[in-house]
Amino acid sequence: MSAMTYYLCKNPTVYQRLKDEVRGAFRSVDDITSVKATLPYVDAVINESMRIYPPLPINTSRIVPKGGAKVAGVFVPGGVSVGVATYSVTHDPRNFKDPWSFVPERWLPPVTDNLKASQPFSLGPRNCIGLNMAWMELRILVAKLVFQFDFELADDNLDWIRDGQCCRLWDKPNLWMNVTLRPGLETV
Repeated sequence: MSAMTYYLCKNPTVYQRLKDEVRGAFRSVDDITSVKATLPYVDAVINESMRIYPPLPINTSRIVPKGGAKVAGVFVPGGVSVGVATYSVTHDPRNFKDPWSFVPERWLPPVTDNLKASQPFSLGPRNCIGLNMAWMELRILVAKLVFQFDFELADDNLDWIRDGQCCRLWDKPNLWMNVTLRPGLETV
């Protein structure tokens, strides 16, 4: 959510499109439910936020079973630890055009990027057990926040990538925001 808020504030066109979609879809904050909060651009913004700033940026390794296995077409002996560094894959230009740019439209048709390369909840039998609940909560939270409030960075010089660190998990910079109630909301 922090990274998403940062990237939205740094990309006013994207932020305005998100506000237009959310504010055009609902008449009140009470209308925003788990079913109704599934909107194409909301999903695109969430996906792009997790692509550009994956919740778990390092690899989650697994041990190859006894007897070995083929991984990406290459035989790997049993007992070897293998993994994929999420951040590297989601910033590889072979998977995403202009990978350092925040472009939620890449998640909407026509799709030209390798969207399957971004797996913030992992894959297979060990993927995140809370995946569906996380998506539901993200959609509701994003829609309710965007519907009710306007956000702007308190410090325009903040650079999320430059000022953040990664050591297994993110050590995020402070994200100070100016948050105001959406104009006219008190009458909705």
